[in-house]
Amino acid sequence: MKILLLAYLDRNFGDDCMVRLFFQAFPEHEVYLCCRDDTLLLPFADLPNLRVFHGSLKAASKDKSFDACVYVGGSTFIIHSWKPALVRVLTDDRSQWRFLRKDGLLVYLGCNIGPFYWKHGKRLVRYELKKASLTTVRDRYSLSVAEGRNCRYHADLLFSMNLPQVEQLGELLGITCYNNFQHADVCEKNAVFLAKLADQYIERTGKGVFLFAFDTGVENDLFAAHLVLSHMKNKEKAQIAAHLDNGETVLAAMRQCRTLVCVRLHGAVTALQMGLPLIPVTYSDKMNRLLDELSIPAKRYPWRTLWEQPVSQVLDEVLTAPRPQVDKEALARDAYGHIEDVKALFSQWEERHKR
Repeated sequence: MKILLLAYLDRNFGDDCMVRLFFQAFPEHEVYLCCRDDTLLLPFADLPNLRVFHGSLKAASKDKSFDACVYVGGSTFIIHSWKPALVRVLTDDRSQWRFLRKDGLLVYLGCNIGPFYWKHGKRLVRYELKKASLTTVRDRYSLSVAEGRNCRYHADLLFSMNLPQVEQLGELLGITCYNNFQHADVCEKNAVFLAKLADQYIERTGKGVFLFAFDTGVENDLFAAHLVLSHMKNKEKAQIAAHLDNGETVLAAMRQCRTLVCVRLHGAVTALQMGLPLIPVTYSDKMNRLLDELSIPAKRYPWRTLWEQPVSQVLDEVLTAPRPQVDKEALARDAYGHIEDVKALFSQWEERHKR
Protein backbone atom coordinates (compact mmCIF):
# COMPACT_ATOMS: atom_id res chain seq x y z
CA MET A 1 0.00 0.00 0.00
CA LYS A 2 1.02 3.59 -0.61
CA ILE A 3 0.38 5.57 2.57
CA LEU A 4 0.64 9.29 3.32
CA LEU A 5 1.51 9.93 6.97
CA LEU A 6 0.58 13.37 8.31
CA ALA A 7 2.00 14.37 11.67
CA TYR A 8 2.85 17.35 13.85
CA LEU A 9 6.49 17.84 12.88
CA ASP A 10 8.11 20.31 15.25
CA ARG A 11 10.96 18.28 16.78
CA ASN A 12 8.49 17.28 19.47
CA PHE A 13 9.55 14.19 21.43
CA GLY A 14 6.09 12.65 21.73
CA ASP A 15 4.95 13.25 18.17
CA ASP A 16 8.29 12.14 16.74
CA CYS A 17 8.10 8.91 18.74
CA MET A 18 4.61 8.24 17.35
CA VAL A 19 5.91 8.73 13.80
CA ARG A 20 8.79 6.34 14.50
CA LEU A 21 6.44 3.72 15.92
CA PHE A 22 4.30 3.87 12.78
CA PHE A 23 7.25 3.44 10.41
CA GLN A 24 8.59 0.56 12.50
CA ALA A 25 5.19 -1.16 12.47
CA PHE A 26 4.65 -0.96 8.69
CA PRO A 27 7.97 -1.70 6.94
CA GLU A 28 6.19 -3.64 4.19
CA HIS A 29 4.28 -0.59 2.94
CA GLU A 30 5.35 2.56 1.10
CA VAL A 31 4.90 5.16 3.82
CA TYR A 32 5.52 8.79 2.90
CA LEU A 33 5.99 11.55 5.44
CA CYS A 34 4.91 14.97 4.19
CA CYS A 35 7.49 17.59 5.19
CA ARG A 36 8.56 21.01 3.90
CA ASP A 37 11.58 21.48 6.20
CA ASP A 38 14.26 18.79 6.01
CA THR A 39 15.70 19.77 9.41
CA LEU A 40 12.53 18.33 10.96
CA LEU A 41 13.46 14.93 9.54
CA LEU A 42 16.61 14.53 11.66
CA PRO A 43 14.81 12.44 14.34
CA PHE A 44 13.95 9.89 11.63
CA ALA A 45 17.30 9.71 9.84
CA ASP A 46 17.95 6.17 11.07
CA LEU A 47 14.67 4.76 9.75
CA PRO A 48 15.51 2.52 6.78
CA ASN A 49 12.02 2.72 5.28
CA LEU A 50 11.61 6.50 5.52
CA ARG A 51 10.14 8.05 2.39
CA VAL A 52 9.48 11.78 2.20
CA PHE A 53 6.98 13.75 0.17
CA HIS A 54 8.84 17.06 -0.10
CA GLY A 55 6.45 19.96 -0.33
CA SER A 56 3.26 21.36 1.10
CA LEU A 57 0.00 19.59 1.80
CA LYS A 58 -1.42 21.43 -1.20
CA ALA A 59 1.20 19.77 -3.39
CA ALA A 60 0.50 16.39 -1.81
CA SER A 61 -3.20 16.82 -2.51
CA LYS A 62 -2.46 16.83 -6.26
CA ASP A 63 -1.15 13.28 -5.97
CA LYS A 64 -4.35 11.31 -5.52
CA SER A 65 -2.63 7.92 -5.67
CA PHE A 66 -2.41 7.23 -1.94
CA ASP A 67 -4.24 4.15 -0.71
CA ALA A 68 -4.42 5.53 2.82
CA CYS A 69 -3.93 8.81 4.61
CA VAL A 70 -3.04 8.49 8.30
CA TYR A 71 -3.06 11.42 10.72
CA VAL A 72 -0.89 10.46 13.69
CA GLY A 73 -0.73 12.68 16.75
CA GLY A 74 -2.48 13.54 19.93
CA SER A 75 -4.07 16.97 19.65
CA THR A 76 -5.76 16.48 16.29
CA PHE A 77 -9.23 17.63 17.32
CA ILE A 78 -8.86 20.74 19.46
CA ILE A 79 -11.36 23.42 18.44
CA HIS A 80 -10.15 26.79 19.74
CA SER A 81 -12.75 29.11 18.24
CA TRP A 82 -15.26 29.46 15.43
CA LYS A 83 -12.77 31.05 12.98
CA PRO A 84 -10.39 28.08 12.54
CA ALA A 85 -13.40 25.78 12.72
CA LEU A 86 -14.95 27.64 9.79
CA VAL A 87 -11.72 27.30 7.82
CA ARG A 88 -11.72 23.54 8.47
CA VAL A 89 -15.24 23.26 7.08
CA LEU A 90 -14.83 25.57 4.07
CA THR A 91 -11.50 24.10 2.94
CA ASP A 92 -12.62 20.57 3.77
CA ASP A 93 -9.09 20.25 5.19
CA ARG A 94 -9.47 16.68 6.36
CA SER A 95 -11.39 15.26 3.43
CA GLN A 96 -10.10 11.90 2.34
CA TRP A 97 -10.61 12.97 -1.28
CA ARG A 98 -7.85 15.50 -0.90
CA PHE A 99 -5.04 12.94 -0.90
CA LEU A 100 -6.60 9.59 -1.69
CA ARG A 101 -7.65 7.44 -4.56
CA LYS A 102 -11.41 7.05 -4.76
CA ASP A 103 -11.64 4.07 -2.40
CA GLY A 104 -8.75 5.03 -0.11
CA LEU A 105 -8.70 4.89 3.68
CA LEU A 106 -8.66 7.81 6.12
CA VAL A 107 -7.28 7.04 9.59
CA TYR A 108 -6.82 9.14 12.73
CA LEU A 109 -4.31 7.37 14.96
CA GLY A 110 -3.74 7.81 18.69
CA CYS A 111 -5.53 11.13 19.12
CA ASN A 112 -7.54 12.82 21.83
CA ILE A 113 -10.69 14.79 21.08
CA GLY A 114 -11.12 18.24 22.57
CA PRO A 115 -10.98 20.38 24.52
CA PHE A 116 -13.55 22.58 22.82
CA TYR A 117 -13.58 26.35 23.18
CA TRP A 118 -16.46 26.80 20.75
CA LYS A 119 -20.00 25.64 21.44
CA HIS A 120 -20.31 23.75 18.15
CA GLY A 121 -16.92 22.07 18.45
CA LYS A 122 -18.27 18.60 19.21
CA ARG A 123 -20.67 18.77 16.29
CA LEU A 124 -17.85 19.70 13.91
CA VAL A 125 -15.60 16.87 15.13
CA ARG A 126 -18.38 14.30 14.78
CA TYR A 127 -18.98 15.55 11.24
CA GLU A 128 -15.28 15.03 10.43
CA LEU A 129 -15.16 11.60 12.04
CA LYS A 130 -17.98 10.39 9.78
CA LYS A 131 -15.48 10.40 6.91
CA ALA A 132 -12.88 8.31 8.74
CA SER A 133 -12.39 4.62 8.08
CA LEU A 134 -10.92 4.29 11.58
CA THR A 135 -10.19 6.55 14.54
CA THR A 136 -8.22 5.39 17.57
CA VAL A 137 -8.21 7.56 20.69
CA ARG A 138 -6.16 7.55 23.89
CA ASP A 139 -8.78 8.40 26.52
CA ARG A 140 -12.34 7.38 27.26
CA TYR A 141 -13.72 10.93 27.14
CA SER A 142 -12.66 11.13 23.48
CA LEU A 143 -14.36 7.80 22.84
CA SER A 144 -17.59 9.15 24.33
CA VAL A 145 -17.44 12.27 22.14
CA ALA A 146 -16.91 10.18 19.01
CA GLU A 147 -20.11 8.20 19.73
CA GLY A 148 -19.06 5.09 17.82
CA ARG A 149 -18.09 6.36 14.36
CA ASN A 150 -15.50 3.59 13.79
CA CYS A 151 -13.68 4.73 16.92
CA ARG A 152 -11.69 2.60 19.37
CA TYR A 153 -9.91 3.35 22.62
CA HIS A 154 -6.43 2.27 23.72
CA ALA A 155 -3.79 3.59 26.11
CA ASP A 156 -1.48 6.28 24.74
CA LEU A 157 0.49 4.94 21.77
CA LEU A 158 3.84 5.73 23.42
CA PHE A 159 3.16 3.09 26.07
CA SER A 160 3.77 0.55 23.29
CA MET A 161 7.47 1.52 23.42
CA ASN A 162 7.50 -0.59 26.61
CA LEU A 163 10.67 1.06 27.91
CA PRO A 164 12.56 -0.90 30.56
CA GLN A 165 12.01 0.21 34.13
CA VAL A 166 14.93 1.95 35.79
CA GLU A 167 16.12 -0.53 38.42
CA GLN A 168 18.06 1.98 40.49
CA LEU A 169 16.77 5.55 40.54
CA GLY A 170 19.31 8.21 39.67
CA GLU A 171 20.30 11.19 41.77
CA LEU A 172 19.35 14.11 39.55
CA LEU A 173 16.15 16.10 39.55
CA GLY A 174 14.42 16.24 36.17
CA ILE A 175 12.31 19.25 35.20
CA THR A 176 10.42 19.37 31.89
CA CYS A 177 10.31 22.98 30.74
CA TYR A 178 7.30 24.27 28.82
CA ASN A 179 7.09 27.36 26.66
CA ASN A 180 3.90 29.17 25.74
CA PHE A 181 4.35 32.46 23.90
CA GLN A 182 0.70 33.35 24.46
CA HIS A 183 1.31 33.36 28.21
CA ALA A 184 4.80 34.80 28.41
CA ASP A 185 4.09 36.30 31.83
CA VAL A 186 3.28 32.87 33.27
CA CYS A 187 6.37 31.38 31.60
CA GLU A 188 8.54 34.00 33.28
CA LYS A 189 7.00 33.46 36.72
CA ASN A 190 7.20 29.69 36.41
CA ALA A 191 10.83 29.95 35.28
CA VAL A 192 11.68 31.86 38.46
CA PHE A 193 9.82 29.25 40.53
CA LEU A 194 11.53 26.29 38.84
CA ALA A 195 14.94 27.95 39.20
CA LYS A 196 14.35 28.27 42.94
CA LEU A 197 13.21 24.65 43.11
CA ALA A 198 16.32 23.51 41.23
CA ASP A 199 18.63 25.60 43.42
CA GLN A 200 17.06 24.32 46.64
CA TYR A 201 17.33 20.73 45.40
CA ILE A 202 21.01 21.23 44.61
CA GLU A 203 21.67 22.87 47.98
CA ARG A 204 19.74 20.19 49.90
CA THR A 205 21.21 17.14 48.13
CA GLY A 206 24.43 18.30 46.49
CA LYS A 207 23.20 16.70 43.26
CA GLY A 208 22.45 18.24 39.89
CA VAL A 209 19.42 18.97 37.70
CA PHE A 210 18.35 18.15 34.16
CA LEU A 211 16.21 20.74 32.36
CA PHE A 212 14.30 18.96 29.59
CA ALA A 213 13.17 20.53 26.32
CA PHE A 214 10.71 18.06 24.78
CA ASP A 215 9.93 20.40 21.87
CA THR A 216 12.74 22.26 20.12
CA GLY A 217 10.77 23.58 17.16
CA VAL A 218 8.24 26.40 16.99
CA GLU A 219 6.92 25.73 20.50
CA ASN A 220 10.54 26.02 21.64
CA ASP A 221 10.81 24.48 25.11
CA LEU A 222 14.53 25.10 24.69
CA PHE A 223 13.80 28.79 25.24
CA ALA A 224 11.97 27.91 28.47
CA ALA A 225 14.87 25.73 29.63
CA HIS A 226 17.38 28.54 29.09
CA LEU A 227 14.99 30.91 30.87
CA VAL A 228 14.99 28.67 33.95
CA LEU A 229 18.77 28.35 33.76
CA SER A 230 19.17 32.13 33.59
CA HIS A 231 17.43 32.51 36.96
CA MET A 232 19.45 29.78 38.72
CA LYS A 233 22.25 30.49 41.17
CA ASN A 234 23.86 27.06 40.75
CA LYS A 235 24.05 27.05 36.97
CA GLU A 236 27.10 24.78 36.93
CA LYS A 237 24.98 21.98 38.41
CA ALA A 238 22.33 22.14 35.68
CA GLN A 239 22.28 20.49 32.25
CA ILE A 240 19.82 20.92 29.40
CA ALA A 241 18.58 17.75 27.68
CA ALA A 242 16.93 18.77 24.41
CA HIS A 243 15.09 16.61 21.89
CA LEU A 244 17.16 17.00 18.74
CA ASP A 245 17.63 13.37 17.69
CA ASN A 246 15.77 10.05 17.66
CA GLY A 247 14.77 10.54 21.31
CA GLU A 248 17.77 8.85 22.91
CA THR A 249 19.21 12.07 24.41
CA VAL A 250 16.04 12.65 26.40
CA LEU A 251 15.71 8.98 27.40
CA ALA A 252 19.34 8.74 28.52
CA ALA A 253 18.95 11.83 30.70
CA MET A 254 15.69 10.57 32.22
CA ARG A 255 17.43 7.35 33.28
CA GLN A 256 19.67 9.46 35.53
CA CYS A 257 16.80 11.13 37.39
CA ARG A 258 15.25 10.31 40.75
CA THR A 259 12.06 12.36 40.19
CA LEU A 260 10.53 14.20 37.25
CA VAL A 261 8.65 17.48 37.65
CA CYS A 262 6.65 17.02 34.50
CA VAL A 263 4.66 19.42 32.33
CA ARG A 264 4.78 17.55 29.01
CA LEU A 265 2.29 14.68 28.55
CA HIS A 266 4.76 12.32 26.93
CA GLY A 267 7.29 13.14 29.60
CA ALA A 268 4.75 11.67 32.01
CA VAL A 269 4.08 8.63 29.78
CA THR A 270 7.82 7.98 29.55
CA ALA A 271 8.36 8.42 33.29
CA LEU A 272 5.52 6.00 34.08
CA GLN A 273 7.10 3.34 31.87
CA MET A 274 10.50 3.85 33.48
CA GLY A 275 9.05 3.82 36.98
CA LEU A 276 10.23 7.35 37.76
CA PRO A 277 8.48 9.23 40.58
CA LEU A 278 6.35 11.96 39.06
CA ILE A 279 5.26 15.46 40.08
CA PRO A 280 2.61 16.33 37.46
CA VAL A 281 2.12 19.91 36.29
CA THR A 282 -1.13 20.04 34.32
CA TYR A 283 -1.05 22.39 31.35
CA SER A 284 -3.85 20.71 29.40
CA ASP A 285 -6.89 18.48 29.79
CA LYS A 286 -4.95 15.64 28.19
CA MET A 287 -2.58 15.43 31.18
CA ASN A 288 -5.51 15.23 33.60
CA ARG A 289 -7.17 12.57 31.45
CA LEU A 290 -4.01 10.46 31.47
CA LEU A 291 -3.65 10.65 35.24
CA ASP A 292 -7.34 9.91 35.74
CA GLU A 293 -7.30 6.93 33.34
CA LEU A 294 -4.41 5.35 35.25
CA SER A 295 -5.58 6.43 38.74
CA ILE A 296 -2.25 8.12 39.46
CA PRO A 297 -2.64 9.58 42.99
CA ALA A 298 0.14 12.19 42.73
CA LYS A 299 -0.79 15.75 43.62
CA ARG A 300 -1.23 17.90 40.52
CA TYR A 301 -0.12 21.49 40.12
CA PRO A 302 -1.82 23.64 37.46
CA TRP A 303 0.77 25.14 35.13
CA ARG A 304 -0.76 28.62 35.21
CA THR A 305 -0.48 28.88 39.00
CA LEU A 306 2.65 26.78 39.61
CA TRP A 307 4.59 29.90 40.55
CA GLU A 308 2.20 30.54 43.45
CA GLN A 309 3.13 27.28 45.24
CA PRO A 310 5.56 27.20 48.20
CA VAL A 311 8.89 26.01 46.78
CA SER A 312 9.74 24.12 49.98
CA GLN A 313 6.48 22.15 49.78
CA VAL A 314 7.13 21.04 46.20
CA LEU A 315 10.73 20.17 47.08
CA ASP A 316 9.54 17.93 49.92
CA GLU A 317 7.30 16.12 47.43
CA VAL A 318 10.20 15.77 44.99
CA LEU A 319 12.29 14.11 47.70
CA THR A 320 9.55 11.77 48.92
CA ALA A 321 7.55 10.95 45.78
CA PRO A 322 7.03 7.19 45.41
CA ARG A 323 7.50 5.16 42.27
CA PRO A 324 4.29 5.03 40.20
CA GLN A 325 2.36 1.77 40.39
CA VAL A 326 1.24 0.87 36.87
CA ASP A 327 1.09 -2.41 35.00
CA LYS A 328 3.46 -1.39 32.21
CA GLU A 329 3.21 -4.72 30.39
CA ALA A 330 -0.58 -4.48 30.21
CA LEU A 331 -0.34 -0.84 29.11
CA ALA A 332 2.13 -1.78 26.37
CA ARG A 333 -0.20 -4.49 25.05
CA ASP A 334 -3.19 -2.17 25.15
CA ALA A 335 -1.31 0.69 23.49
CA TYR A 336 -0.20 -1.57 20.64
CA GLY A 337 -3.91 -1.95 19.91
CA HIS A 338 -3.69 1.31 17.94
CA ILE A 339 -1.31 -0.39 15.53
CA GLU A 340 -3.20 -3.69 15.49
CA ASP A 341 -6.42 -1.90 14.54
CA VAL A 342 -4.70 -0.21 11.61
CA LYS A 343 -3.05 -3.47 10.52
CA ALA A 344 -6.45 -5.19 10.48
CA LEU A 345 -7.96 -2.34 8.44
CA PHE A 346 -5.11 -2.43 5.92
CA SER A 347 -5.38 -6.22 5.60
CA GLN A 348 -9.10 -5.99 4.86
CA TRP A 349 -8.46 -3.31 2.24
CA GLU A 350 -5.74 -5.36 0.56
CA GLU A 351 -7.92 -8.46 0.57
CA ARG A 352 -10.71 -6.56 -1.20
CA HIS A 353 -8.30 -5.38 -3.88
CA LYS A 354 -6.99 -8.85 -4.61
CA ARG A 355 -10.37 -9.91 -5.94
